[in-house]
Amino acid sequence: MEHALITRDLLTVIKRRDIDPSAVIPPGSLHIDKPYWVPYNRITNDTSTGPNKTYENPVETIYADRVELVTEIRDKTPVEIDAEDDAVAADMMDNAGVVRALAQTLFEVVNDVRVLKGQGTITGTQFKTYLKGLIRQ
Repeated sequence: MEHALITRDLLTVIKRRDIDPSAVIPPGSLHIDKPYWVPYNRITNDTSTGPNKTYENPVETIYADRVELVTEIRDKTPVEIDAEDDAVAADMMDNAGVVRALAQTLFEVVNDVRVLKGQGTITGTQFKTYLKGLIRQ
C-alpha cells in the first residue's frame, strides 16, 4: 500500500513509497518533531458523460492521518473542444498536411479546367501517377 512521509506541520510530503501498513508507527507514538508515514490515497472524481474528457491537474492535500491526491475528470466545454480542433488544424498545416491540401486543390482545379475544355475528368490514381512522373524527372 502506498504511503507518504509527511512533516509534522502538514506542509510537505517528503517522499512516497509502497510499504507494509503494519510497519507504520502510529503518529501519536512518535517524537513530536519527526516526520511520519500516512496512507497515500489516489482519488479520481469522474463526472464526465461523453468521449470528450479533460483531466484537471491533480491536487494533493495533506491531512494529519492521510494524504489525498485528487484528480477531477470532466467533460470538455465547447470552448475547449473548439480550441483543440483549432490546434489540430494548425498541426495539419505543417508539412504533410499542407502538401495533401495543395495536391487536393490542384487535383480539383485540373479537373475543373478539363471540364471547361470539354475533356473528361481524371481519377485520383491518374493524378497521382502524373505527379510521381513529375517528381522523378
